[in-house]
Amino acid sequence: MLPTSNTYDYQSIEVELLIREAFENIGVFGEFVESQKLESARRSIQFLLQEWESKSTNLWTLQTRYISLNPNQGKYNLADQVNNISDLIQVNLRNYTRQLDGVPQSNSGQSYDDSGGGTAASAFDSNEATACIQTLPDGNISFDYGENVTQKINFIGIQSNTTQNYSLVVEYSQTPENPDTWFPLRITAPMGTFIGIPKQEYPEGIGLIKWFDIQIPVDARAYRIRETGGLTLNIREIYFNNRTSDLPMSKISRDEYYSFPNKLLQGRPNLYYLERLISPNLFIWPVPSSLAFNCLQCSYKRAIMDVGAFMNNTVDVPARFYPALTLGLSWKLAIKFKPEAAESFRTLYEEAFTIATIEDSENTPITIMPDYNAGYR
Repeated sequence: MLPTSNTYDYQSIEVELLIREAFENIGVFGEFVESQKLESARRSIQFLLQEWESKSTNLWTLQTRYISLNPNQGKYNLADQVNNISDLIQVNLRNYTRQLDGVPQSNSGQSYDDSGGGTAASAFDSNEATACIQTLPDGNISFDYGENVTQKINFIGIQSNTTQNYSLVVEYSQTPENPDTWFPLRITAPMGTFIGIPKQEYPEGIGLIKWFDIQIPVDARAYRIRETGGLTLNIREIYFNNRTSDLPMSKISRDEYYSFPNKLLQGRPNLYYLERLISPNLFIWPVPSSLAFNCLQCSYKRAIMDVGAFMNNTVDVPARFYPALTLGLSWKLAIKFKPEAAESFRTLYEEAFTIATIEDSENTPITIMPDYNAGYR
């Protein structure tokens, strides 16, 4: 038996290779693919990917993001929260318990008690007008639930007092007074799962809270956030939460939303309407009555990344879509450079795209149960 390559290079192909393959499909080879044709093909890939956003729900573009709610506010501009949203798939109202029965600590270094750490209680007082303002870099803010007391925290929120690009880790300890017994937790962020939260912007503003899931919760006496990138912490609120539950909200149309006589009715939000503008808005109803309802879990379809300016970039699609992408590009290039072959390539492309989208599904079983009581109602 002959050996295999043991490589998977074609799982990630450069843009130029896809373009040259498409040109060869329509009979344009080598030196005849000059820079002008390469640029034309790059544009065609971009338009093709934008078509895909409308034609199907691409599983690789589905992400989850948490959106903070404010009391009495029913309209939220999603560009402030998610700058690449294409559509909302599902929205849940997340409930949780914020655990505040303990002692906050704030330290401007690795020591457990440091006067440069600011006022820790200000990060746990539910008052956005106060903040824990540290004076030295790479500090930490912790919460100690007390000796022989543990909490299994699984959902955290961080609200900055100024716009900063923090590099944070979330840690836990059973003996928090010992600086050598703090251990990192694995955090789930919109772009993946990490030990430590990837460096990102924490915006200043009322209600602008960054939320994160803890992938594997543990029972621990104390939890903390710690800056690792050399910045000085200036934090309004930290939420160490557990007992989370997600309540599905129902999507309604524009006509339904605008038919409500009182759009500022207070209560538990259970309906949402997505206004799909260039800068989309999310409307919820009823509006949150208090801080008891201050977070949405949103599953959304993000835009497919553009191909960029460089031909050695890869395309933001999984390898199973490469045949459809190449044939789709061949079709668009044939329209420009070989019109007589355009229709045949369109047919080949549509067949390849259908195969790829059938594969790009969750393949979960559906159970249908008969209603034997239907005739007795």
